[in-house]
Amino acid sequence: MEQNSTIQKAIKNTKLTAVILAAIAILLLALLVALRIKPLYNRFVGPFEVSSEELISYQGPQDTFRTYVTTYPEVALDTGYFYKTVLDDGTEFVRHSFYALLIDDRLLMAKYPGSGRGDNLQPGAVTGKIVKLTHEENREVLKALTDEFPYLEEAFLPYILDTTQNNYTDWISIIGIAILLGLSIWSLINLIRRSGNVSKHPIARKLSRFGDWQQMAREIDAQMAEPHELSGSNAHLTRDWLVFQSKISFVAIPFRDIVWHYVYELKRRSYGIVTSTSYSVIIKDRHGYTNNLPYGENGGSATDLLKKIQARAPWAYAGYSAELLKVWNKQAVQLIASVNARKKMIEEHIANAQQVPVDTENLIENDFAEPDPDQVLEQDQSAETSEPQPEPPTNVE
Repeated sequence: MEQNSTIQKAIKNTKLTAVILAAIAILLLALLVALRIKPLYNRFVGPFEVSSEELISYQGPQDTFRTYVTTYPEVALDTGYFYKTVLDDGTEFVRHSFYALLIDDRLLMAKYPGSGRGDNLQPGAVTGKIVKLTHEENREVLKALTDEFPYLEEAFLPYILDTTQNNYTDWISIIGIAILLGLSIWSLINLIRRSGNVSKHPIARKLSRFGDWQQMAREIDAQMAEPHELSGSNAHLTRDWLVFQSKISFVAIPFRDIVWHYVYELKRRSYGIVTSTSYSVIIKDRHGYTNNLPYGENGGSATDLLKKIQARAPWAYAGYSAELLKVWNKQAVQLIASVNARKKMIEEHIANAQQVPVDTENLIENDFAEPDPDQVLEQDQSAETSEPQPEPPTNVE
């Protein structure tokens, strides 16, 4: 196969996409680790004992890498300020209470879980995270307290010690890092495997269900080089193949293997109002695969492709039907056998070289366009057929 072939170009494009996705995953992983390494280090290595002199020297968590600390204040004074939550039934409970810890001649605001229990003259060890005061805490607690006692304004340290042990953000970070690490490893392994053996590339594997993938690729190359019809900017209709290629995807299906095709609409709503609609052409083939050809908001091109497919594969069912979907999901083997019979009938008419051409449109409309799902479902599943029958569809491409 030549280097400039359609398949080679598609494989190169998907490899480039895989490289970009792997790079994005690795960069996101590095960014998340860089942002969360400090809290995770403190979460699993801390708490660290710090002296009064160290605490007084800090202006905030930015001044130390060890933010999960244990200190020994002389006194813990209940400020009388707290945050409470009121439930729908009127029940109230205190979430946090605020204490002032005496550290030498300075005061450190500390957030305690639950309601305050008065002053503690022998608090012992107090463990928490050095964090910035939130805007609400600064306004509603610290400023309110210093407004009430102006002489304390210079005594408070410019940060707070959070003793509530709220670790959910750490666990979210751990889960995020694990997911991104898994995606990065998977992307790299996938990229190496595809680069080492072209036959393992998804495009080659997809083509192999129609026969030898290299032979199929040569056939596609030869027909793509011939004059052929287009539908939109991505769909090519050659003598025997539908080829849909974009910068990030490649799908090739021989017309002979198409069983059912229809346009799928995805409506996006905001407050019940449709804000946008995207279209895809769904093609189900005789090997049990469902192929999705995205058309974005270009519904006209999607409908145009459907008509052109119907002209080239008149034996296939065209248009969406809930009953037909039920048959496909439950008895795809019988539905494919029905399409095979239709295809054989049309090919026999053509082979007979009759002077009056067969009206395939009326043939489909009168005999096959509205299949009876119950009739298909009631077919003898044990009947032998001349072709090997596929399993019910389990793969979506």
